Amino acid sequence: MAFLNILGGLLVFVTCIAALLAMAVGLYKAVEYIEDRTYAAKKKIEQIIIAISVAHIILLFRRVGFFIVIYSLVIQYIFYSLLEIYPYVQPTNLTFIVGSLMALGNHFLILRAMILNNNYLLEMIFAFLVFVWATPFCFFLSLSANDEAFPTTGKKNSTLIGKFIKRAFNQ
Repeated sequence: MAFLNILGGLLVFVTCIAALLAMAVGLYKAVEYIEDRTYAAKKKIEQIIIAISVAHIILLFRRVGFFIVIYSLVIQYIFYSLLEIYPYVQPTNLTFIVGSLMALGNHFLILRAMILNNNYLLEMIFAFLVFVWATPFCFFLSLSANDEAFPTTGKKNSTLIGKFIKRAFNQ
């Protein structure tokens, strides 16, 4: 009997390690995709935000309060507005900070609503992963995408070669 307990504990430990490694590989692949294909990632994030916004209807059927659903939709809109400057989202951007703090507040509001409704643990985890943290997580992963993206708007920087060409042709 003790052998089975030890074997069971060992299997749980190995499963946790395998799940952790799978998440690490998934995060690595997601960041690599975002950095290599910023425009495609922007479209995917937009689709994710729209799908999650539409899926908020499920929360209404699960007896989550109407104002909590509206609050959560406002958070989705805040992150949707960040797509205008994507991939140049900075962690110091006020919209990003407000959206992240509101998502943290939304976490506790949905937790409270689900505890009051006696929902199952897996249902709560699903709600947190999909309705609360999926959109901010997309932007957290995208913070490294602006490091290697070419600037397309903003202030023009003059280079040494550009100055040379300008002088050569504007004599």
